[in-house]
Amino acid sequence: MRWNSLLSTLMKGLLEILTSASEYDMIPIRPGEEDTVRRLINHQRFSFENPKCTDPHVKAHALLQAHFSRQNVGGNLAMDQPDVLLSATRLLQAMVDVISSNGWLNLALLAMEVSQMVTQGMWERDSMLLQLPHFTKDLAKRCQENPGKNIEPVFDLVEMEDEERQELLKMSDAQLLDIARFCNRIPKHRPYLRDCGQ
Repeated sequence: MRWNSLLSTLMKGLLEILTSASEYDMIPIRPGEEDTVRRLINHQRFSFENPKCTDPHVKAHALLQAHFSRQNVGGNLAMDQPDVLLSATRLLQAMVDVISSNGWLNLALLAMEVSQMVTQGMWERDSMLLQLPHFTKDLAKRCQENPGKNIEPVFDLVEMEDEERQELLKMSDAQLLDIARFCNRIPKHRPYLRDCGQ
């Protein structure tokens, strides 16, 4: 439990450092957007006490967390979000380089995890099934609670019989085909270890 608390604290700190970058200085704050940003940040995993919602860095933080939560943002926020994500990807790559060069392995791994979160659009604690097309949190939960066999890794879903999968997912043939195509693109790696100690 203590590790989860520490990880959460480190994640919050890393996101604050990330969104404090000067790359976010020029994100526009439009008239009337302050209340929307406040509502958005107050419904996220990591909220702020008394956020200054006219600060472009707070807006970037809110948009980043909304992306991880797969929360739809509308209007101008939706136009700003791709820029926030693109900058986050570049900044995280630089952060991994700097952190690694200082030998801080745990922080480097955390920065890599956040980078993966940006790419996948999900929190590190979310079901891996959310990577699949047409999947929602409710559907992922139904798969995890599947009687007889909990479906958590994507490969559990792939290994199911077609009829079982159809019954569980309740999707159209076109949607199931999208999932099959996605699963076929996942590399299947087998670990290979070699004893180098001689």
